[in-house]
Amino acid sequence: MNSVIMFKGWWHVVPDEGRQQWLLEPFAGVGPLRFGMSSAEVADAMSRVTAEAE
Repeated sequence: MNSVIMFKGWWHVVPDEGRQQWLLEPFAGVGPLRFGMSSAEVADAMSRVTAEAE
């Protein structure tokens, strides 16, 4: 089953070419997230990426 169809009702799935690309930096972080960040720092970083930062 195609995952785009399977999740269609839950959220909008953006095609790969339209997605923001996050880089893995070993022992440092992923995308805008850094290891050791507080929950407030994570929420702030994610609020710049998505409207649903939980």
